Amino acid sequence: MKFIQAYQLLRGEMKVKYFFMGISFMVIVWAGTFALMI
Repeated sequence: MKFIQAYQLLRGEMKVKYFFMGISFMVIVWAGTFALMI
């Protein structure tokens, strides 16, 4: 039972990590295109 809980917790943390990585990647791309426009 503890193992399943730990697995779900780890999966949730990975999901959050990839979510923030995706947001930061989008911000970098948006900032790059914005800098090119100026």
